[in-house]
Amino acid sequence: MAGVLLVGVLLQTDNTNVKDNSVCQQAGIEECWMFTLDVSALEKMKVDDEIKFTDKDDFKVKLRQTPTLGASSNYQFHTTDGQEASLQVRTLPEGGVSIYGSAHTNQRIYSIESLGNGNNVLFWRKADYFNNMID
Repeated sequence: MAGVLLVGVLLQTDNTNVKDNSVCQQAGIEECWMFTLDVSALEKMKVDDEIKFTDKDDFKVKLRQTPTLGASSNYQFHTTDGQEASLQVRTLPEGGVSIYGSAHTNQRIYSIESLGNGNNVLFWRKADYFNNMID
């Protein structure tokens, strides 16, 4: 059964300035921004449903399996160019969510980290950044 292309964007840019945050100062990061997660859209997704990943780029993610739900919920996706993406979402007692995850496209590696207090950042490096790293 074919999935549905959901209207909207999973990760919507928040214009809060985070360029001086230590998470955003890691080597190789090209761009870093805060975002809000469309929790409602995420929770409505069924296997094979697609949604645009972020409002900063054009790729979509397709839910590839039923999410693991609990204190921390895990979502696994395929990206439109055949790569992988995942989100781990934990609802905080005081409200908001703490999110960790990643998404890979042929050009970029996206990473998501929680800054605490329900604030989360999304940043990316070039897909070949970790090639040729020396231990």
